[in-house]
Amino acid sequence: MDESLFRGFYKMKRIVTIILCFCSVFGVQISFAQCNLNFKMLYYGDDLVLDSVYRSPSGEVSEINSLKFYISSVRLLYADGSEYSEENSFHLLDAAKPESLILQIDNSPNGNIKTVSFNLGIDSLTNVSGAMGGDLDPTKGMYWTWQNGFINCKLEGKSSRCLNPKHEFQFHLGGYQYPFATLQKVVLNFNQSGMIKIEFNLNAFLKDIDLDKYSEVSTPDAIAVKFSENWAKSFIAIRE
Repeated sequence: MDESLFRGFYKMKRIVTIILCFCSVFGVQISFAQCNLNFKMLYYGDDLVLDSVYRSPSGEVSEINSLKFYISSVRLLYADGSEYSEENSFHLLDAAKPESLILQIDNSPNGNIKTVSFNLGIDSLTNVSGAMGGDLDPTKGMYWTWQNGFINCKLEGKSSRCLNPKHEFQFHLGGYQYPFATLQKVVLNFNQSGMIKIEFNLNAFLKDIDLDKYSEVSTPDAIAVKFSENWAKSFIAIRE
């Protein structure tokens, strides 16, 4: 090895050793953390099972066949006042794919997380940015057209409360243009680190919907905005 390179390597090794000793003495930790956001889909107080028949205490018979929604612009606020915003933050959560319900937020700081915030849906700029890949790929079944953009939330199923011939309901909620912009911001309070658990309570979303009157919503309109607001209110922070 060249003598100058050897001296440089030895000098760098000493610097690293000094830094590690300093961290050890003063309790400073240097690490890249990973915060996991674990989403659970709840229906009648338990994990949702797609295509299963449910019967409510009031006698309603229902089943859920599809449940998907977009989470974007994930942001973490820490107890010490620092913040972390995920880059290229777009996630499609699909009840049919359990692996999609755990969001790995890489390289986020260690420490107690005070608040988790995210958007329910896709922002207007992304909607007009043309063809996308990953979770934004149109083949995921969550894109209408260039004019209407992405479907932010999709829920399909059956209920005895629906009086149409097949007792089916279908909610495809989206729209990014005024006055029917459906993007919603969700803010949840925590005081913990590591695994963050968030529940989506489907009963809370469905309870005030007249399924006979509104069994299908599939275009950007005032009802889609109202349903999107109710969807955003159905997230619950699980504190441990």
